[in-house]
Amino acid sequence: MVKKFGVVVNVNGYIKKGLSTKFSNYLNSTMTVIFHKILIFFLLLVLPQEILQHENSKLTSIGIDNCIKKNEAEFIREFQDLVKDTIYNDVFFTTKNFKKTTDKKQYDPMALAYIDISKSSSCEIFVNNEEKFSGYSYKSANQSLFDEYDYFLKATVFHEIMHYYFYQCILEMEKIRNIDVDDYYDGILTIPNPEQIYGAKFIEEGICEYFVQRIGESPILKNNYKPKFKSDFMLKTKTFEIQYAYSSIYLKDFLDASIENSGRLKYGIFILLRNPPPTYEEILNPDLYFNRLK
Repeated sequence: MVKKFGVVVNVNGYIKKGLSTKFSNYLNSTMTVIFHKILIFFLLLVLPQEILQHENSKLTSIGIDNCIKKNEAEFIREFQDLVKDTIYNDVFFTTKNFKKTTDKKQYDPMALAYIDISKSSSCEIFVNNEEKFSGYSYKSANQSLFDEYDYFLKATVFHEIMHYYFYQCILEMEKIRNIDVDDYYDGILTIPNPEQIYGAKFIEEGICEYFVQRIGESPILKNNYKPKFKSDFMLKTKTFEIQYAYSSIYLKDFLDASIENSGRLKYGIFILLRNPPPTYEEILNPDLYFNRLK
């Protein structure tokens, strides 16, 4: 005999106390459903991470969600150690499927994450869990299996934290150090110039990409693209190559020297922020830009 929910049942399935066979079938069906739910929950807890978090060598949505939730505090601690500075305001992390939550006209299939900075200067980082990531950490992976077109979750997260740190540097310069920041970086524009807006974004994205490459979380850029004509800046097909890949190479020597001289990335960022962003001509000819920095 076994007892289920206060009802005595014998091992052959016959129910005592006058319960009908119909009720017995209903009870067995209910118990089967409950058992399956418990089994699924148990498997989610005990199955190896590789089975749940990876499929066809890509991080699954479950894997992305778990990695973000598990490491959100560690992300900030490690970032602070790497930049030798403090993140002063709260940074929150959220995962969601961009394709399912974004208007079709605005959806960008290349988007991996974005940040939203509140009026209180806290920040929320939204990470796409569409299963576009080749893994969690490039630095810990078998790097021979990947190239510059593979995206990793940790690099994406640190890229977005650097965006927030860039914003924090602006606040520190203006509010604490009384250092003027160029209008195209602090967003105070009376008559916006598209060329200068492009240059400001070029510098900001370049810093973020430079950082994840410097710490070894992003594959080394082998196919180094360099724009040749001003018309290249107008091509959407060249956006990644210019604003992410080329920009990090453009800034590398300057930021490397800054870290070597001062021990921190921050002071190099300060120099960039107090100067007007590069023009198209200066992006094409880096010496024109770096020779005028002060």
